[in-house]
Amino acid sequence: YTHFTSPIRRYPDMMVHRLLQDTLDGTPSPKADPLEELCQHSSQREQNAADAERSSIKYMQAVYMEQFVGEQFDGIISGVTDWGVFVEVPETACEGLVRLREFRDDYYSVDSERHCLVGERTGKEFRLGDPLRIVVKEVDVVRKTIDFGVASSRDSGGTSGGRFSERPSGRSSTPTRGQFDETRPAEVGSRWESPRHSGGSSSGSTGFGGRSGNSGKPSGKGGGKGHRKGPNTTSAKKKRR
Repeated sequence: YTHFTSPIRRYPDMMVHRLLQDTLDGTPSPKADPLEELCQHSSQREQNAADAERSSIKYMQAVYMEQFVGEQFDGIISGVTDWGVFVEVPETACEGLVRLREFRDDYYSVDSERHCLVGERTGKEFRLGDPLRIVVKEVDVVRKTIDFGVASSRDSGGTSGGRFSERPSGRSSTPTRGQFDETRPAEVGSRWESPRHSGGSSSGSTGFGGRSGNSGKPSGKGGGKGHRKGPNTTSAKKKRR
């Protein structure tokens, strides 16, 4: 079993065509060891290219979102980690991190089996796919990260639930609120490999998230200033005027 498309697309495809031609011509095929080395080299180059693409998209997303610091947007939770949730803004296809310390209405812990945050007092949950209204708090273009905050407790989203008398077995027992200061790894909810990208992942919090990661699903959506129409918010319109 093998796979290939056009031999102009990837060098391993050319290798397959050559092996097939050798078989048709009745000539001896090359030994396996050199072919293995070529395959490893090609795989590494492919990974390098994916990392470069992901990094450039995250950079342009940070450049674009820098102009909207302090403004609010409707987002969708695209990833859940021990240090917070990643939220994607559909209007811009940009993703940022809401750290656990930003959820101020309760003490939240992570249910790793169900991929959600659960309020210890209220039982309120924030799950993958839930809407969450966010405010752009900080953008670091050098680190290619976007930090969000929760816009308000009234319209922030989430799902109400009953009280929990004990932790579910799959939930992390580590206190998490405000204790983590991390950026999204490539494999966390990334649309690149799962990354989208899902894959994921290089560090940073602006990779396309969750249906990959920070976490997987691949890209094509990002852009810098002027590459995409600005978000349709009142404050954004005033700024452009």
